[in-house]
Amino acid sequence: MTNYDHSNASSYFSNISTVTTDSTRLAGSTAHGVGGTYADDDSAVSSDVTDDGVAVIPVRTGARIGGSGQALTMMASQHQQQAPPPQEAVQFINNHGEMAGVSGNTNSETVSMMQSGQVPGNSINNSYSNVHNHGSANDIQVMEQPRAGVMPRNRREWCIVLFAVFIVVAVATGVGLGLGLYMASRPSANSSTTERGSPSFEEGVDSGNAGGGDGDAGTPSPTTSPGSISPTSSSAPTSVALLGNYTGDSFSDAIEYHLIAQEISSIASFREVAGADGDTAQQRARDFLVLLDFLPTSVDDEDEEDDVVGQDEEGGNGKMRQLRNSGKAYLKTSTPAYRVVQRFVIATLYFATNGTQWIDRDLWLEPGVHECEWLGVQCQEISIPSVSLSEVLKNPDSIPTDENGNVPMTTELMVIEINLPENNLGGYLPQEIMALPYLQMLGLWSNDISGTFPTQMGKLANLRSVHLEDNMFSGEIPTEIGMWTKIEDLSFSGNEDLGGEIPTEIGNLFKLERLWISDTQLSGPIPTEIGNLVLLGELNLSYNNLNSSLPEEIGNILPLEWLDLTSNSLTGEIPESWENLVNLKNFKVGDNKLEGELPDFFAQFPDLDAGKFGLPAESAYFHENIFIGNIPLSIGSAGVSLRKLTLSKNRFEGEIPETLKDCINLERLELGTNQIKGEIPSWIGDMEKLEYLDLSDNNFSGSVPPELSKLRNLQELRLAENSLVGTVPCGSLDGATFLSADCENSVVECTCCTECL
Repeated sequence: MTNYDHSNASSYFSNISTVTTDSTRLAGSTAHGVGGTYADDDSAVSSDVTDDGVAVIPVRTGARIGGSGQALTMMASQHQQQAPPPQEAVQFINNHGEMAGVSGNTNSETVSMMQSGQVPGNSINNSYSNVHNHGSANDIQVMEQPRAGVMPRNRREWCIVLFAVFIVVAVATGVGLGLGLYMASRPSANSSTTERGSPSFEEGVDSGNAGGGDGDAGTPSPTTSPGSISPTSSSAPTSVALLGNYTGDSFSDAIEYHLIAQEISSIASFREVAGADGDTAQQRARDFLVLLDFLPTSVDDEDEEDDVVGQDEEGGNGKMRQLRNSGKAYLKTSTPAYRVVQRFVIATLYFATNGTQWIDRDLWLEPGVHECEWLGVQCQEISIPSVSLSEVLKNPDSIPTDENGNVPMTTELMVIEINLPENNLGGYLPQEIMALPYLQMLGLWSNDISGTFPTQMGKLANLRSVHLEDNMFSGEIPTEIGMWTKIEDLSFSGNEDLGGEIPTEIGNLFKLERLWISDTQLSGPIPTEIGNLVLLGELNLSYNNLNSSLPEEIGNILPLEWLDLTSNSLTGEIPESWENLVNLKNFKVGDNKLEGELPDFFAQFPDLDAGKFGLPAESAYFHENIFIGNIPLSIGSAGVSLRKLTLSKNRFEGEIPETLKDCINLERLELGTNQIKGEIPSWIGDMEKLEYLDLSDNNFSGSVPPELSKLRNLQELRLAENSLVGTVPCGSLDGATFLSADCENSVVECTCCTECL
């Protein structure tokens, strides 16, 4: 910018007769770069005189006076003596001449019009006033602005332009390749038809709960009354108020809104990026329903007007669109909401448990195939509300249920069992499983499912049987299981990272007949509420860290046939009330810290044979405690059905009771590490099914009975650390893998012993 001294500016402008300009906004406005003669270099601009003697000062395009961005054209006539004018009085030619009403004329035409009086004469005074007031007559500034032309002028500008083009092309190419590689790496079913995490609805107060999907349709609501199947609640959850009204217009939006509004799925499950593995299980299940799940082209759709899923949705690769356009959508917003949610939940279970890694997944996620035909899924025709997904979205605050007498109903195949044991399921158990309100059996044992038990499972009020044993579940048993008031068979065993205490709510499971929670990290007491389970036939809490006394209330469970509390830290004595357990067939309390005398109530027990659950005839385990006194005579009352008796590592005294000879089918007899005395009875040789006999570390005396030679099935024989003499009958014990006796100093002769003490 160049500053000039304008000492003669005022007198010069007073003699100018005509001025044209496109605008008189001289100060503080934006440059428009209007008309004028442009010089290619930075040299001073020379003046010129027209044929009529009018002085013209051409100035480079876009120059401005006093900070104005408008070109000012000032023509001097009748005063040739002042042409050329002083440099301070800079004049601009304006080809547009908007103020003078001569827009679009050339310089010469403008001059002629001014001389003929076609340009308003007062333009001079107005223009000069603006220059003087806004441009500061004593300090007129000429500012160079970019020219209006678009073509480069020299080699340097051409180089700059070409370099800029190269950068733009390179960036565009890189972005394109990156997006291409990203899309190619995504599973085919993952291309959502709507923008991730942007379902259409009016947000409520809590923007954090804004979620997609649609909302309410017959989706089985988690709450049901114990007396009837009621998949949806009559009152909408808090999420509905937070989400606001549904405003979406696609199947994808409808699914998301409904699932989130009814608290079946969390907002995060549709918003978060799952990471390297792609979308979340919920996103992939939604995309399956929206993008891939269609009927074969040979199958006619009953609803011609609603045969396209998510017409407004974008996304999906060409193959998906081709398939979609060639068939009919399997589900749509006109489908009963219960059915839409059911299929979504089953698909979510597949993705959440790494379905592609299953050993057998016959027909799973086969488009157009009813989910009831998928491997391990059992269904039953059930009457459900016929309300469609689109209908419930109109009123998410009140969802019809089958408890409403005037609700239109329809019959559909609904899932009642899911059985996928030993099938290499991994991942986690999704909370969405709660939205299978008619589910009665869940059998996923012997897999690799990890994570915690979803608390929402408590809403599966129609469950009869749950087998989740031998997985990798962690955390604690949720208190919500107390809502399973119809449950009959429950097993969480073999989940080694499952901890916490047994919830007292377990006492609400009045119909429970079988409870197995063994081989976990459970701690704390056995809740006394367990005595409320008056129909219980099997109770297995073995191999945990339980550390209370034995609840007397267990004596109230009269049908109890199997009781296993082995390997805990239980203390105290066996309660007298347990003598009421007259149906007991397996009694295992070994490896604890129990004390006192062993109650003599075995005579009241029937033969310890297989009970109603078909368990093998069995056992009485009392080993590794602090029991004292004599072995009860009544222990022989078990008779021929008793297979295993373990009394080792206690403080028993006296002799082996003769009543035990009636237990001729014993396979395992452990009496080691006690203070039992007397001779080894010869009738032990009659127990020909014995495989394990431990009499070591006692006070036995006398000769080794030759009748031991009849024990041809014996695998282990332990006689060491006693006061025995004689010879071990090795000839008939050639099948044994371990034999021990006090043969080191030839007190007992044993040529076949593997250990001599």
